[in-house]
This record gives sequence, structure tokens and C-alpha cells, in this order.
Amino acid sequence: MYIINKNIYYRYESEIDDGIIYIYNYESKEIIKSNYITYLILQAIDENKDEDEIIKKLKKEYNDYTWTEIKNYFDTIIKYLLENNIIRVYV
Repeated sequence: MYIINKNIYYRYESEIDDGIIYIYNYESKEIIKSNYITYLILQAIDENKDEDEIIKKLKKEYNDYTWTEIKNYFDTIIKYLLENNIIRVYV
């Protein structure tokens, strides 16, 4: 499982650039822009969903993609979020 770091705030704006998420790091004052799927992942992490539950949620939203494609995209986003200290692994 993952958790969002305490210094992170995020907001999804559906009316800007066909949907954009702003991720704000309160400590570094850095703002990162990302897409809707990143928003869905962060929202699911906030809801304490595990990896399988998140991927199932994404599969419902993006039913034109295979499970493998969604899993690969999920892994890429999680890696990015971890590297940028937006989330951390919760043990």
C-alpha cells in the first residue's frame, strides 16, 4: 500500500486543459501538473485502496485498455510519484 506524504496537497481541475491535476509540495513549494489517471490513483491512495483495487478502478474507467497496459501505466505513475516524494510505501 501507499500513502500520500503529509506535505502534499492535490487538486483536480476538470475545466483546465481538458482536465489537469495540480500537486503541491508544501515544504518545497513545488507544483507538479499531471493528468486525470494520476488524480484517480492519488484519490484511491487517499481512500486506502491497495494496488489491485486501484488497478480494478482504472480498468473500469479505461475499459478499452488491457489489464497489462493499465498495470504498466500504473507502475510508471507510481514510480514517478515515489521518486518525487509525493507518496511513500506504507508498511
